[in-house]
Amino acid sequence: MKHVLFINPNKDTFSNPTLVAVLDKMILTKKLKVTILAPKQIIDTPSHLTEINFMELPDFSVNWSKKVKSWLPKIIFLIKLIRFCQKNKIKHIVGIDPIGLIYAGRIKRFLKKSILHYFSFEIFFRNEVKNLDYFRKIKEKEINYSKFIDFLVIQDEVRKQLLVQENNLDTTKFKTFLIPVSPNVGIIEGEYKSNWRKKISIPDDKIVLLHSGSLEKWSGGDLIINLLESGLAENQLVVIHSKSELNLENPIHSKLVELEKQGFPVLIHKTIFSDYEEYLSFLHIADFALVLYEKDESSPYTGKNIEEIGLASGKFSCFMSQGIPVITRNSRIYKELNKKYNFGCVIENLSEIKLINLNEDFKFNSLNLYNDELNSMSLVEEYCYSFYSNTNQLLK
Repeated sequence: MKHVLFINPNKDTFSNPTLVAVLDKMILTKKLKVTILAPKQIIDTPSHLTEINFMELPDFSVNWSKKVKSWLPKIIFLIKLIRFCQKNKIKHIVGIDPIGLIYAGRIKRFLKKSILHYFSFEIFFRNEVKNLDYFRKIKEKEINYSKFIDFLVIQDEVRKQLLVQENNLDTTKFKTFLIPVSPNVGIIEGEYKSNWRKKISIPDDKIVLLHSGSLEKWSGGDLIINLLESGLAENQLVVIHSKSELNLENPIHSKLVELEKQGFPVLIHKTIFSDYEEYLSFLHIADFALVLYEKDESSPYTGKNIEEIGLASGKFSCFMSQGIPVITRNSRIYKELNKKYNFGCVIENLSEIKLINLNEDFKFNSLNLYNDELNSMSLVEEYCYSFYSNTNQLLK
């Protein structure tokens, strides 16, 4: 049985649809043993993935400081990793995002015959990190190690070309798999709209605009405030779903709480769902979902990486999987997809929202888009095939 090492510096392994789908497939094949090197996760390992071996990733910077004493734990850890790979005959090493790639690349420097995979979910751009010493060094190391990758997993052609350009990559030297960040789920059927609306006191005649997920500038928090203050159509209501109480020290959160108290057409609903199926059923309260990404240059994670989020948006894919039309911004990919599928509305100005009308075709079109472009199961299967096939053949 072949052994694969995943190195994930993030805490979201089991809330990342792509990683979950890949791990599901690997475990189900019974041909691959999986070890994940990662910090403590925010979601525990699902019961059907308990065969996965976990190793804890120490909390120290991958950058080298001028303090030579700080190098010792890093060197010891790297030696342990290399020995672990040798002992377990690990040939495939998967680095997730820039820091994961750096760890994986360092192993490959010593184990030349290992096969290096790069999962890119976050793209750092050189012009955005040039004045941020920590991130600039991370980017330099990522550029260096990405030249040795054998496989790249990224979400769409636009993001691939952005990464290729940023890292000066030669695409003839590795094989790319375009796998959208997308849940592999079916549509939840039933009377969920009326049931959930009754439960949280939403009148049947309201057109619900639903925002679910992070509530920050990059995810459209400021835009939702502007939308409410500029005025909605009389029958429109913004519903904000949060897993926890909003943080009143956050100016976006506190402003939305204030607007709700003042009687603006916004309802803030906090729910922790028992499982993913219950969450999907709740989403059906929406007539439209709001996916209003906005570039925020205060962080390298939320600048152009968000402006060009494309099919890296699990939120967009999730709504499409349930046939829920989306109102989104005028980004390249969403604009092209809407011309092809008419899944909802791509706006340039917030004032357009009050003029939007429901279209009976939106649900059908959204499901078609999901099935044609976002359902990643066959893509995941093709990618997993690379682990127990002749790598040289795949790269030809």
